[in-house]
Amino acid sequence: MSNNQQIEDASYTPVENRALATLPVANRAVLTREALDRATEERRLLGEYIASNMILEVDYGTVPGTNKRTLYKPGAEKLTQLFQCTPHYVLEDKKEDWTAPLFFYRYSCQLLNVHGVAVEEGVGCCSSWESKYRFRNESKKCPACGKATIIKSKAEYGGGWYCNKKRDGCGAKFGDDAPGIVDQKTGQVDNPEIYDQINTILKMAKKRALIDAAISLTRCSDLFTAGGGDDDQGGNNKGKKPAGAAAGGGLQDKDLVDTLAKTYRQAKTRADVLLVNKQVDENHDKLTPKGKEHLLGIAREVWKSLPEDPNASPATTPADQILANLKKLGLTWSQWAPTATQLLDRETLKALPAGWGLNHLKPADLDKLLQKTNQLAN
Repeated sequence: MSNNQQIEDASYTPVENRALATLPVANRAVLTREALDRATEERRLLGEYIASNMILEVDYGTVPGTNKRTLYKPGAEKLTQLFQCTPHYVLEDKKEDWTAPLFFYRYSCQLLNVHGVAVEEGVGCCSSWESKYRFRNESKKCPACGKATIIKSKAEYGGGWYCNKKRDGCGAKFGDDAPGIVDQKTGQVDNPEIYDQINTILKMAKKRALIDAAISLTRCSDLFTAGGGDDDQGGNNKGKKPAGAAAGGGLQDKDLVDTLAKTYRQAKTRADVLLVNKQVDENHDKLTPKGKEHLLGIAREVWKSLPEDPNASPATTPADQILANLKKLGLTWSQWAPTATQLLDRETLKALPAGWGLNHLKPADLDKLLQKTNQLAN
């Protein structure tokens, strides 16, 4: 028998030898009403936690160029802590070639419960050959001051090269054929400081493993993607323009509305809707009145199409009345929230992150809200 035949034979497992095929029906996994109710409740609680405790562009966000919400390291740490787990990292593989140069690390992240038992595992790797580490965009540098402020002078100003003072240059001038300038490589070049990135690359692999493990642990891959775990995301993204940023700053209304509308329609539970509501509320200043009204309509449509959460009190009509009164007053939920805090306790308010979760309230609390908004509107 050839080596190839041995490999092929070893990889084939006859049906009669497979464990699942030989299990009696009574020993196979079954779905019970109790298990279904427990899973539904756990999902609802997770959605509430995300909506009330996780912060957009700190714990999660939308990576520029995509429409998917990506979980960041701070968010992964919060979810891991929520489930009372501790991460344990294992270096599974590494390659360190100081001449190529190539630095590659693959980690697994085991999440250990309070008893020290691994309940979930994620993997992550990172390499110095990823484009963001391997290359740099190089611009011409001034031979005199060393700054990347060299520009080509126009012919009417004598031609040559000029170190632009307006860009913090030194003002030095050079001829058209100055060897110290024309010989410089520009555009995408090999990163000359790759060795300074070794620790970053190693930590990136660990971070990716943690995020992968956290998503698997919480079963929230429909809410978040693992992304790349990049260092420029998750708390360090402040001040950067997201995809669709307009020249005047902020998101274009259409881009933001389209993204939020799509996220609404992907909701599988009412807890998911509350999570999107929070995003709408956080982006209030970036939305036009028409955009807000459009999203409110989608939220109501999706909310009514989903089954009620356990122990929720149906109150669609009072909710609509309250929102109509707020609209009449020209108020958003955020603007009206200080008044609500005087009427309701903390636990009740946590069920209202954006004003459309009103059917979580008890009828008595709804009556208080409705009475107060009626007084304000009249």
